[in-house]
Amino acid sequence: MAEDYLSFIGAIIGGAISGAVGIIIARYTNKLQDKERLKDNVYRKLYGYVFDLHKRDEPNDYGISTDIWTKLEPYELDKMDQKIRTEFETFIKETEIWNKFCTALDARYYKHESDIKKILQDAFSQIDLLNANGNITIKDSNNSVEGLLKVYLMVIMNPDIKDSETLFKMMAEFVQKRYSFRAYEIPYLKENKPLFFDALLKQLPALRQIFLLDFNYAEMIKLRDTIKIHITELKDQLKKLAK
Repeated sequence: MAEDYLSFIGAIIGGAISGAVGIIIARYTNKLQDKERLKDNVYRKLYGYVFDLHKRDEPNDYGISTDIWTKLEPYELDKMDQKIRTEFETFIKETEIWNKFCTALDARYYKHESDIKKILQDAFSQIDLLNANGNITIKDSNNSVEGLLKVYLMVIMNPDIKDSETLFKMMAEFVQKRYSFRAYEIPYLKENKPLFFDALLKQLPALRQIFLLDFNYAEMIKLRDTIKIHITELKDQLKKLAK
């Protein structure tokens, strides 16, 4: 009887141990599977996103998409590294403000495109900068005055520009960094149409009046730089999680 009782107890204990071990193994396996799912469905996708933004030095003069974050499932948000989640949510909020700023600038441009064209054509025609079509010729390229301004809008808006030499340098730096295929434009204008910068400088107050917004330009540029810092930080952190 004693031996049967001990065998019975042993079987119960053995079963309990086996069950506990099974539960532990199952939990561990599920945890590994969750980790791999997060790696594939969240961390690698987010890493690719911020890596691309960092590579292109975004944001610059346009808004950037945040769709990848809004498409994450609530389950994935709950399971992911919460420090990364908090930092990403901060980055998304900042980016949404930047995007609103860029959208507002675009809206103002298209609403007042004809006004911008008239301001610039009136100014440039007085010093023979326009061709027969009312455009500016840069080498073999025929550029509308309003289209040219659109490219350099972020520079034009900068309130720190007080003289034509600073205007030239900032436009040259901007186009070299952002649109390198057009980098020849500003040096060409400086060499062949040097009055362009003086004429444009005189029109900056009128142009900026058109683009008056509820946003402060200096604060927006500071925000843009902050977003770039966050992109770099997120890239470095996600690289470790995506391995």
